[in-house]
Amino acid sequence: MKTARSSTELMNLDVLALSLLCCLLASVVGVLVLGGEAAAQVPVESKPDNQEIWTSLHEQSTKLFVRVQEVERSRDAIVDKLNHSLLERENLVLESRVTEIQAKFELLNKIRTAKSEIARLLKDFEDEEKTNNAALTPEARRILGEYKGPYVLIECVEDAAVVYPGRQRIEMKPSNVQTDQLLHQITNAGFVAFVVRPDGWYDNSFDNLRKVIYEKLDKIEKDTGKYVGRSTFPLTSTDPITNYFPPEAKQ
Repeated sequence: MKTARSSTELMNLDVLALSLLCCLLASVVGVLVLGGEAAAQVPVESKPDNQEIWTSLHEQSTKLFVRVQEVERSRDAIVDKLNHSLLERENLVLESRVTEIQAKFELLNKIRTAKSEIARLLKDFEDEEKTNNAALTPEARRILGEYKGPYVLIECVEDAAVVYPGRQRIEMKPSNVQTDQLLHQITNAGFVAFVVRPDGWYDNSFDNLRKVIYEKLDKIEKDTGKYVGRSTFPLTSTDPITNYFPPEAKQ
């Protein structure tokens, strides 16, 4: 549409110049005719020399020719300006389109990145759900009740305890470092389950560890508002501990 418009504008200029040229030529012819008529009306004794007439006509023709050339140059200058203006306008349109395309490419890249991140997060979530919802044994369900998340299992035996997952052995009077590590593991899981063998009950590993852990969990709940679930379940000396393992401890 722009090219057609440009061609129309140039055609209009050409027609204008041609019309002007025709007018100028008509003026020359008119001067010649009028000059002849004037010469015919002047008495013989007052008729100017033919050479003077032709000299005058030649000068007028030269002036008209110069004027025509000036008009043509003016027309060419107008055409050049018009073409330059049209080119600048087209360049602006093209630059605008390039900028728009670049913005769209950047947006597409951001969308691809976002989709990749969403897919990764969904996979991580599904993997975590599979771990959290791994099939629990009936024994594990008895000590957890309605709780379905991760948990720490502490097997209390005589003078010690074993922590799962990790199979870390803790003595009846654990060091501050061991206590802090165990507490960190429990608070991260959100639930702690004690299973107690007959020789780990009163005045032994269960009583000692439960007192230390429960007091610290109560303090954490008071300071932060985070509650950690707890349960206790008795075991015989022959009950297999594997039936109570957290899912990640089985891997």
